[in-house]
Amino acid sequence: MYIILADNWISASHLTAARNGCLSEQISFMPITGYPIRIAAKRSGLTPHVIRAWEKRHQATEPKRTGTNRRLYSEEDVERLSLLRAAIGEGHRIGNIATLPSGELRRLLATGLAPATQGSRGLNHDNDVGCLEAGCLEAMRRGTICPAPTPAH
Repeated sequence: MYIILADNWISASHLTAARNGCLSEQISFMPITGYPIRIAAKRSGLTPHVIRAWEKRHQATEPKRTGTNRRLYSEEDVERLSLLRAAIGEGHRIGNIATLPSGELRRLLATGLAPATQGSRGLNHDNDVGCLEAGCLEAMRRGTICPAPTPAH
């Protein structure tokens, strides 16, 4: 367990030993460079399991790693995870939005564009929905409106 003290961390055992006068070496503080996954999960409203899955399956974030390979999330990573969670709450699929830049995620949430509904208005589910979703994502990148769905022939 580590305790964060004014942008630095120290192990709880070192802190206890220092308080009891049992520590002969001087305690050196190491700057904290990110949040462990449990803190990132709490701050973003996701679970550690979901964060790991999104990283592995969709490359949603790429946190820094410690020397012992533990994830460390930056403030930007936590904000991005929060934006992704909000977009999922609006009905978007993680596979469609995971690699969008944070600015585009903010714009997507601000405009309130709903995700394309599958199987509606005579769309050919196998062909047209993917094209429609891709068209909407491209339209969002350009800052325009999503194209209207075309009926299947």
